[in-house]
Amino acid sequence: MKEINMPPLVTILMCTHKLSENFFASIDSACSQDYTNLFLTVFFDGVNHTSQDLYRLSRICSNYNRRYDYISKDINVGLTAGLCTLQSRFPSDFYARLDVGDTWDPSKISKQIDFILSNRCSIVGTRSRYIQNGAQLGLGPNIHCNSNLIIDRIKSFRGVYDHSSILFSGMYKYNPSWYYSQDMMLYVDIANKGGTFGFITEALTNVLCNSEGITISNRPLQLYFEKEARMRLYNDALHCTQPKHYTELKKPVAMFSFFYRKFITAMQANLYIRAYICLLLACILDLRLLGYYFDRIKSRLSLPIQ
Repeated sequence: MKEINMPPLVTILMCTHKLSENFFASIDSACSQDYTNLFLTVFFDGVNHTSQDLYRLSRICSNYNRRYDYISKDINVGLTAGLCTLQSRFPSDFYARLDVGDTWDPSKISKQIDFILSNRCSIVGTRSRYIQNGAQLGLGPNIHCNSNLIIDRIKSFRGVYDHSSILFSGMYKYNPSWYYSQDMMLYVDIANKGGTFGFITEALTNVLCNSEGITISNRPLQLYFEKEARMRLYNDALHCTQPKHYTELKKPVAMFSFFYRKFITAMQANLYIRAYICLLLACILDLRLLGYYFDRIKSRLSLPIQ
Protein backbone atom coordinates (compact mmCIF):
# COMPACT_ATOMS: atom_id res chain seq x y z
CA MET A 1 0.00 0.00 0.00
CA LYS A 2 1.35 3.39 -1.00
CA GLU A 3 2.21 5.65 1.93
CA ILE A 4 0.25 8.90 2.04
CA ASN A 5 2.40 11.93 2.85
CA MET A 6 0.73 14.21 5.36
CA PRO A 7 1.08 17.96 4.86
CA PRO A 8 3.06 19.83 7.54
CA LEU A 9 1.37 20.26 10.90
CA VAL A 10 0.24 23.81 11.61
CA THR A 11 -0.57 24.58 15.24
CA ILE A 12 -2.67 27.66 15.94
CA LEU A 13 -1.68 29.59 19.06
CA MET A 14 -4.51 31.45 20.76
CA CYS A 15 -4.43 33.14 24.17
CA THR A 16 -7.33 34.85 25.91
CA HIS A 17 -7.93 36.53 29.26
CA LYS A 18 -11.72 36.72 28.82
CA LEU A 19 -14.46 34.92 26.92
CA SER A 20 -16.78 36.73 24.53
CA GLU A 21 -18.50 36.28 21.18
CA ASN A 22 -15.30 37.58 19.57
CA PHE A 23 -13.41 34.62 21.01
CA PHE A 24 -15.80 32.08 19.50
CA ALA A 25 -15.85 33.95 16.18
CA SER A 26 -12.06 33.57 16.02
CA ILE A 27 -12.32 29.88 16.92
CA ASP A 28 -14.84 29.34 14.11
CA SER A 29 -12.58 31.17 11.66
CA ALA A 30 -9.59 29.02 12.62
CA CYS A 31 -11.56 25.78 12.30
CA SER A 32 -13.07 26.71 8.93
CA GLN A 33 -9.69 26.81 7.17
CA ASP A 34 -9.43 24.64 4.06
CA TYR A 35 -6.03 23.35 5.25
CA THR A 36 -6.29 19.81 6.57
CA ASN A 37 -3.48 19.22 9.07
CA LEU A 38 -4.42 21.81 11.70
CA PHE A 39 -4.24 21.67 15.48
CA LEU A 40 -5.92 24.39 17.56
CA THR A 41 -4.48 25.29 20.97
CA VAL A 42 -5.99 27.76 23.45
CA PHE A 43 -4.43 29.25 26.58
CA PHE A 44 -7.03 30.44 29.10
CA ASP A 45 -5.12 33.13 30.99
CA GLY A 46 -6.91 33.51 34.31
CA VAL A 47 -10.30 32.92 32.65
CA ASN A 48 -13.19 31.58 34.73
CA HIS A 49 -14.57 29.44 31.94
CA THR A 50 -17.65 27.32 32.53
CA SER A 51 -18.48 23.81 31.36
CA GLN A 52 -20.83 25.46 28.87
CA ASP A 53 -17.94 27.51 27.43
CA LEU A 54 -15.82 24.39 27.03
CA TYR A 55 -18.74 22.55 25.44
CA ARG A 56 -19.18 25.37 22.93
CA LEU A 57 -15.46 25.25 22.09
CA SER A 58 -15.66 21.48 21.66
CA ARG A 59 -18.78 21.71 19.52
CA ILE A 60 -17.24 24.20 17.09
CA CYS A 61 -14.10 22.07 16.70
CA SER A 62 -16.08 18.84 16.26
CA ASN A 63 -18.35 20.47 13.66
CA TYR A 64 -15.24 21.02 11.52
CA ASN A 65 -13.59 17.76 12.63
CA ARG A 66 -10.65 19.67 14.12
CA ARG A 67 -8.24 18.50 16.79
CA TYR A 68 -7.78 20.88 19.68
CA ASP A 69 -6.50 21.19 23.23
CA TYR A 70 -6.37 23.90 25.88
CA ILE A 71 -4.42 24.93 28.98
CA SER A 72 -5.92 26.88 31.87
CA LYS A 73 -4.24 29.08 34.46
CA ASP A 74 -6.14 30.30 37.49
CA ILE A 75 -4.20 33.58 37.58
CA ASN A 76 -3.27 35.91 34.76
CA VAL A 77 0.32 35.21 33.69
CA GLY A 78 0.42 37.32 30.52
CA LEU A 79 0.38 36.78 26.77
CA THR A 80 4.04 35.86 26.31
CA ALA A 81 3.93 33.24 29.06
CA GLY A 82 0.84 31.77 27.42
CA LEU A 83 2.44 31.59 23.98
CA CYS A 84 5.61 30.00 25.40
CA THR A 85 3.57 27.45 27.34
CA LEU A 86 1.63 26.43 24.22
CA GLN A 87 4.81 26.11 22.16
CA SER A 88 6.54 23.98 24.79
CA ARG A 89 3.51 21.72 25.25
CA PHE A 90 2.62 21.35 21.56
CA PRO A 91 5.64 21.11 19.21
CA SER A 92 4.76 21.65 15.56
CA ASP A 93 6.16 22.04 12.05
CA PHE A 94 4.68 25.53 11.85
CA TYR A 95 2.85 27.92 14.14
CA ALA A 96 0.13 30.46 13.30
CA ARG A 97 -0.84 33.24 15.70
CA LEU A 98 -4.48 34.30 16.12
CA ASP A 99 -5.64 37.09 18.46
CA VAL A 100 -9.14 37.11 19.91
CA GLY A 101 -11.53 39.00 17.61
CA ASP A 102 -9.39 38.58 14.51
CA THR A 103 -10.50 36.25 11.71
CA TRP A 104 -9.02 34.66 8.59
CA ASP A 105 -9.97 34.06 5.01
CA PRO A 106 -10.67 30.28 4.71
CA SER A 107 -7.67 29.86 2.40
CA LYS A 108 -5.15 31.77 4.55
CA ILE A 109 -3.23 28.86 6.05
CA SER A 110 -3.10 26.80 2.83
CA LYS A 111 -1.82 29.80 0.84
CA GLN A 112 0.79 30.55 3.47
CA ILE A 113 2.00 26.95 3.56
CA ASP A 114 2.26 26.91 -0.25
CA PHE A 115 4.20 30.20 -0.16
CA ILE A 116 6.53 29.24 2.69
CA LEU A 117 7.41 25.86 1.14
CA SER A 118 7.82 27.23 -2.39
CA ASN A 119 10.01 30.14 -1.26
CA ARG A 120 11.70 28.35 1.65
CA CYS A 121 10.80 31.12 4.06
CA SER A 122 11.02 31.02 7.83
CA ILE A 123 8.01 33.28 8.34
CA VAL A 124 5.30 34.76 6.15
CA GLY A 125 2.59 37.33 6.85
CA THR A 126 -0.39 38.57 4.86
CA ARG A 127 -1.96 41.91 4.20
CA SER A 128 -4.78 42.78 6.60
CA ARG A 129 -8.21 44.34 6.52
CA TYR A 130 -9.03 46.56 9.51
CA ILE A 131 -12.58 46.06 10.76
CA GLN A 132 -14.55 48.14 13.26
CA ASN A 133 -18.24 47.68 14.09
CA GLY A 134 -18.62 45.40 11.08
CA ALA A 135 -17.28 48.01 8.62
CA GLN A 136 -13.93 47.91 6.82
CA LEU A 137 -11.73 50.85 7.81
CA GLY A 138 -9.00 50.16 5.28
CA LEU A 139 -6.09 47.89 4.37
CA GLY A 140 -2.71 47.44 5.96
CA PRO A 141 0.52 48.35 4.14
CA ASN A 142 1.31 46.36 1.02
CA ILE A 143 4.78 45.25 2.05
CA HIS A 144 7.32 44.17 -0.57
CA CYS A 145 7.79 40.39 -0.32
CA ASN A 146 11.60 40.53 -0.62
CA SER A 147 13.13 39.22 2.62
CA ASN A 148 15.92 41.81 2.80
CA LEU A 149 13.44 44.66 2.31
CA ILE A 150 11.27 43.30 5.12
CA ILE A 151 14.32 43.17 7.39
CA ASP A 152 15.06 46.76 6.36
CA ARG A 153 11.62 47.67 7.72
CA ILE A 154 12.66 46.25 11.09
CA LYS A 155 15.88 48.28 11.01
CA SER A 156 14.07 51.49 10.03
CA PHE A 157 11.44 51.12 12.78
CA ARG A 158 8.52 50.61 10.39
CA GLY A 159 5.63 48.18 10.69
CA VAL A 160 6.16 44.55 9.67
CA TYR A 161 3.24 42.13 10.20
CA ASP A 162 -0.04 42.21 12.09
CA HIS A 163 0.02 39.56 14.85
CA SER A 164 -2.75 37.38 13.46
CA SER A 165 -1.28 37.35 9.96
CA ILE A 166 1.90 35.40 10.71
CA LEU A 167 2.81 31.76 10.10
CA PHE A 168 6.34 30.71 11.03
CA SER A 169 8.61 27.70 11.32
CA GLY A 170 8.36 25.62 14.48
CA MET A 171 12.10 25.92 15.04
CA TYR A 172 11.58 29.48 16.31
CA LYS A 173 10.20 30.19 19.79
CA TYR A 174 8.90 33.19 21.66
CA ASN A 175 11.29 34.75 24.17
CA PRO A 176 9.81 34.27 27.68
CA SER A 177 11.47 37.42 29.05
CA TRP A 178 9.94 39.58 26.31
CA TYR A 179 6.56 40.10 27.94
CA TYR A 180 5.72 43.03 25.66
CA SER A 181 6.19 43.24 21.86
CA GLN A 182 6.93 39.52 21.80
CA ASP A 183 6.35 39.24 18.04
CA MET A 184 8.96 41.89 17.23
CA MET A 185 11.52 39.98 19.29
CA LEU A 186 10.52 36.83 17.38
CA TYR A 187 11.18 38.61 14.04
CA VAL A 188 14.57 39.85 15.26
CA ASP A 189 15.48 36.36 16.45
CA ILE A 190 14.56 34.89 13.06
CA ALA A 191 16.68 37.48 11.24
CA ASN A 192 19.64 37.03 13.59
CA LYS A 193 19.57 33.27 12.98
CA GLY A 194 19.64 33.68 9.21
CA GLY A 195 15.93 33.12 8.64
CA THR A 196 14.07 34.63 5.69
CA PHE A 197 10.83 36.59 5.51
CA GLY A 198 7.90 36.55 3.09
CA PHE A 199 4.68 38.43 2.53
CA ILE A 200 1.41 37.66 0.73
CA THR A 201 -0.08 40.81 -0.73
CA GLU A 202 -3.62 39.41 -0.68
CA ALA A 203 -5.67 40.55 2.34
CA LEU A 204 -6.27 37.22 4.10
CA THR A 205 -6.38 38.51 7.71
CA ASN A 206 -9.17 40.55 9.31
CA VAL A 207 -7.98 42.61 12.28
CA LEU A 208 -10.64 43.79 14.72
CA CYS A 209 -10.10 47.43 15.73
CA ASN A 210 -11.49 48.05 19.19
CA SER A 211 -11.36 51.72 20.17
CA GLU A 212 -11.89 50.72 23.80
CA GLY A 213 -9.14 48.11 23.72
CA ILE A 214 -6.21 50.51 24.07
CA THR A 215 -4.48 49.96 27.39
CA ILE A 216 -2.97 53.34 28.18
CA SER A 217 -0.76 52.02 31.00
CA ASN A 218 0.75 49.27 28.82
CA ARG A 219 1.24 50.99 25.47
CA PRO A 220 4.45 52.88 26.43
CA LEU A 221 5.94 49.62 27.69
CA GLN A 222 4.97 47.88 24.45
CA LEU A 223 6.76 50.55 22.44
CA TYR A 224 9.77 50.42 24.75
CA PHE A 225 10.13 46.64 24.35
CA GLU A 226 9.57 46.98 20.59
CA LYS A 227 12.46 49.44 20.36
CA GLU A 228 14.64 47.23 22.54
CA ALA A 229 13.94 44.29 20.22
CA ARG A 230 14.74 46.24 17.04
CA MET A 231 18.02 47.45 18.56
CA ARG A 232 19.11 43.81 18.84
CA LEU A 233 18.91 43.18 15.11
CA TYR A 234 22.26 41.67 14.06
CA ASN A 235 23.73 42.53 17.47
CA ASP A 236 25.06 39.90 19.83
CA ALA A 237 22.27 39.43 22.36
CA LEU A 238 24.84 38.46 25.00
CA HIS A 239 26.17 42.01 24.92
CA CYS A 240 22.72 43.57 25.30
CA THR A 241 21.39 44.19 28.77
CA GLN A 242 17.93 42.99 29.71
CA PRO A 243 15.20 45.58 29.11
CA LYS A 244 14.40 47.62 32.16
CA HIS A 245 11.10 47.46 33.98
CA TYR A 246 8.91 50.53 33.60
CA THR A 247 9.88 51.76 37.07
CA GLU A 248 13.57 51.50 36.16
CA LEU A 249 13.46 53.38 32.87
CA LYS A 250 15.80 56.29 32.33
CA LYS A 251 14.35 59.78 32.46
CA PRO A 252 14.11 60.35 28.64
CA VAL A 253 12.20 57.10 28.22
CA ALA A 254 9.97 57.96 31.17
CA MET A 255 9.28 61.37 29.61
CA PHE A 256 8.48 59.70 26.30
CA SER A 257 6.04 57.39 28.09
CA PHE A 258 4.44 60.37 29.82
CA PHE A 259 3.80 62.25 26.56
CA TYR A 260 2.66 59.11 24.74
CA ARG A 261 0.06 58.42 27.42
CA LYS A 262 -1.10 62.03 27.08
CA PHE A 263 -1.37 61.51 23.31
CA ILE A 264 -3.61 58.43 23.73
CA THR A 265 -5.78 60.17 26.33
CA ALA A 266 -6.23 63.24 24.13
CA MET A 267 -7.10 61.13 21.07
CA GLN A 268 -9.77 59.28 23.02
CA ALA A 269 -11.22 62.66 24.09
CA ASN A 270 -11.11 63.93 20.45
CA LEU A 271 -8.67 66.70 21.46
CA TYR A 272 -6.64 66.31 18.29
CA ILE A 273 -4.44 69.42 18.49
CA ARG A 274 -3.36 68.56 22.02
CA ALA A 275 -2.89 64.93 20.98
CA TYR A 276 -0.52 65.66 18.11
CA ILE A 277 1.47 68.15 20.16
CA CYS A 278 2.03 65.38 22.73
CA LEU A 279 2.89 62.92 19.96
CA LEU A 280 5.41 65.38 18.50
CA LEU A 281 7.05 65.79 21.90
CA ALA A 282 7.21 61.99 22.32
CA CYS A 283 8.81 61.63 18.86
CA ILE A 284 11.38 64.36 19.64
CA LEU A 285 12.38 62.40 22.74
CA ASP A 286 12.84 59.31 20.57
CA LEU A 287 13.44 60.17 16.90
CA ARG A 288 13.09 56.54 15.79
CA LEU A 289 9.35 56.87 16.31
CA LEU A 290 9.13 59.32 13.42
CA GLY A 291 9.76 56.54 10.89
CA TYR A 292 7.06 54.41 12.47
CA TYR A 293 4.42 57.11 12.30
CA PHE A 294 5.48 58.29 8.84
CA ASP A 295 4.91 54.72 7.61
CA ARG A 296 1.45 54.67 9.25
CA ILE A 297 0.49 57.96 7.60
CA LYS A 298 1.60 56.68 4.18
CA SER A 299 -0.49 53.53 4.58
CA ARG A 300 -3.55 55.55 5.61
CA LEU A 301 -3.16 57.66 2.47
CA SER A 302 -2.95 54.42 0.41
CA LEU A 303 0.42 55.40 -1.04
CA PRO A 304 2.68 52.62 -2.32
CA ILE A 305 5.32 51.60 0.21
CA GLN A 306 8.56 50.15 -1.09
